[in-house]
Amino acid sequence: MLVARLLASDLPSENHRPQTRNFPYTSTLCVMRQKMRKYLNLSSIIIILMTFLSCQNKIDLNEVINQDSPFILTQRIQKVESEYSDFKIDTLKINSEKWKDFITFMTNNKDNWKSTPASYNSDFNITQNEFRLLGWKDGKSVVMSYKDKNGKIRQLTKEINNGEIDFLTN
Repeated sequence: MLVARLLASDLPSENHRPQTRNFPYTSTLCVMRQKMRKYLNLSSIIIILMTFLSCQNKIDLNEVINQDSPFILTQRIQKVESEYSDFKIDTLKINSEKWKDFITFMTNNKDNWKSTPASYNSDFNITQNEFRLLGWKDGKSVVMSYKDKNGKIRQLTKEINNGEIDFLTN
């Protein structure tokens, strides 16, 4: 007759098995906390650096626009009787009054541009090749996008005085 010996339980405390490896499967809680603290500190430093580096930008006007070329001004005109918009397209010819005012505006606003990843829907926009400036009637900010000399598309925003760019839509 064959008799089998069955263990009462498979719980490790009741059925001890010798460890055949020289490393544990998990780290201690203290070690895991130290690693997590190190990663959090590194992540915090990276986020702070990215914030400071992308806060303020100064633009090189010659890199952004061609002062020997006209601009295209597109205005969105909301119809009162419907929810649809019409578009009015004008050319700002070289040395015209609006062209000169726009060049002056860009010259006076080279500093304090901030990077922005958002999408915008504007009342008007000015385009020239890879350059685009978005604005709003009575707006307090403008958004500019352009391709830099390295071929990278950049999008920046800047706060302006209320109505500072309204000369384009008058």
